Amino acid sequence: MSHLVILENLLLLILLRMHGPSPISDPVKPCRPITVPGPPVNPKVKDYSCNYADLVWIKPTRDGGSPILGYIVECQKAGGEWEKVNADDLIKQCTYRVKGLTEGTEYRFRIRAVNMIGEGETREVPESVIAQDILIPPEIEMDITCRTHLTVRVGHNINITGYVRARPDPVITWSKGETVLERDKRTTLTNNFPVVHMRIKEATRADHGKYTLKAVNDSGEASVTITVNVLDRPGHSPWSPWQPEGG
Repeated sequence: MSHLVILENLLLLILLRMHGPSPISDPVKPCRPITVPGPPVNPKVKDYSCNYADLVWIKPTRDGGSPILGYIVECQKAGGEWEKVNADDLIKQCTYRVKGLTEGTEYRFRIRAVNMIGEGETREVPESVIAQDILIPPEIEMDITCRTHLTVRVGHNINITGYVRARPDPVITWSKGETVLERDKRTTLTNNFPVVHMRIKEATRADHGKYTLKAVNDSGEASVTITVNVLDRPGHSPWSPWQPEGG
């Protein structure tokens, strides 16, 4: 071994003793690049009328490595240009109502997601929509508690519930025999479609009879009749005890 090599080794040992070995660096973790998100999944028109369309979709399977900030919806009139519907703010949920449609006009819709990198791939709703009201004639189904008959005791409440399916929402009337019922201190009429409800407080024997629920819209009408029996309280006799004159 030459004197030069021996000298280099001695200098290296001196440096190691003075400064110690070099610290071990942290392992380098591979990092995939952040990209724009993939397209929304299964976009479709859930409902529509002559002036709006309700869109729904599922978030993309790929967010590009960055959380999705929101969505952009665009619509296109037949033969026209694509126009952004939410001009200012991103849509935060996977549902959106497009308002202001022109009745009788055909529309197409498409959606894309946005993350910190930018706008992702667009996914178009497969079917087009013509802005018009969906007409469905009324259909009535009564609650299981009052399909055809209902029996209550005197002093208890009469509750009749029905489920009405129709487009547009129908006009609802309740009647007893030939008399149309109105809201008053004892009678409550509630329409929260598809549920309709009639309540009569503290039934009396006079409330016994046939009640009819009727629904009418531009597409047609439907009605259902329920017989209500009102029974006396247990142990109550409808006859007064006989008393002799002057007794």
